[in-house]
Amino acid sequence: MTAPVSAETANIDAAREFFTSLGEHLSGTLIARARTARATLAQRNADTSTLALFDRIATHLAAMAATCTSGVEHLDTYHGNLEQAVNSTPEAADTDFYRPAATTPGEQPNPAPAANDSIPGTAEDEDEAYARAMQEAAAFIDATTGSHPQQAPPGKDLQHRRAEGDEDDEQPWMSLPVRSSSVCEHVDTVCSQCLEAWSWGHDLRVAEVPTSVDVDAHHATADEIYHFEGDPDRDLPPYWVARHDRTVTSQIADRPVSTILLADDDRASATFAGECCDTTPSGPGAPRPGDRIETSGEPGTGAGAAAVTISSSTPQGNGYLVKGTDQNGQPYEGVVDAWNYEIVHRPTHQQPARAQTAGENAGAAQ
Repeated sequence: MTAPVSAETANIDAAREFFTSLGEHLSGTLIARARTARATLAQRNADTSTLALFDRIATHLAAMAATCTSGVEHLDTYHGNLEQAVNSTPEAADTDFYRPAATTPGEQPNPAPAANDSIPGTAEDEDEAYARAMQEAAAFIDATTGSHPQQAPPGKDLQHRRAEGDEDDEQPWMSLPVRSSSVCEHVDTVCSQCLEAWSWGHDLRVAEVPTSVDVDAHHATADEIYHFEGDPDRDLPPYWVARHDRTVTSQIADRPVSTILLADDDRASATFAGECCDTTPSGPGAPRPGDRIETSGEPGTGAGAAAVTISSSTPQGNGYLVKGTDQNGQPYEGVVDAWNYEIVHRPTHQQPARAQTAGENAGAAQ
């Protein structure tokens, strides 16, 4: 399928053809090319971050193709009845016949707006909402990356969701981690340079989140909870981390509460483990059977990076000997140190209903 050769949309048939041909080009050609490019790189053992970029490109293209399909459905739903009426009764196509009588000869009581008039509730309002969301997101990123140490503005959380699906299949809002441009991977994190790319196929918003909680009540209802009492000898402040379903909250000493909203409970449990900063054998951050982890590979090059679903994990020296299956379905065995892996998925059905760690080991790997 070649790209649409014309942007002609002067009538409903032309508009349908444009949406259809553009959607077929996106789904039938560009997505296939992106997937072919990814497969070629995978065969050459490209790092997982690079492969994830192609996955994201394919996701964006699929979302755009779905939007084109929605465009055709919108034309049929919103304009179909009038189209049918006009085409079935051409003698009544003069719409003036159906207008109320004018109060003054030649005057229309409700004249049709000009093409460039502002019509409430139309695409112009959507454009304004989009521009406002982008401005708020850009300001949030600037405020976050401009702080030292880097932290989000209190009571604010930058969130995104895929702009696809109908009202009965609404996508969940999720927190979008902010990074400075020099370290952002542009895949699971956002910076000022890739913000516009994130807006393709995603809705963005800066949401209000609590800055304080009733600690006792909050912790009593948590699915997972972790406390660290602090270590003055190492200048480590006390903190706590809690998970409620797919929401992870935390607080360091007397700072504002931090909130992270994940896609589902399993990803939230993985994030909870990472936020605890305790990778000792009894700590939440230690790799466990059933976890899916991503290893960073060799410093600087990323060589040897892998995504591994763990079948066994055994402490070894300052790290863990993990065995499992990699992203290509091949057996994996290797030693991961405390800070060269990230838990990205932890099945909550394998966890106890409420996991609590005393905190004596917290910060051991800090």
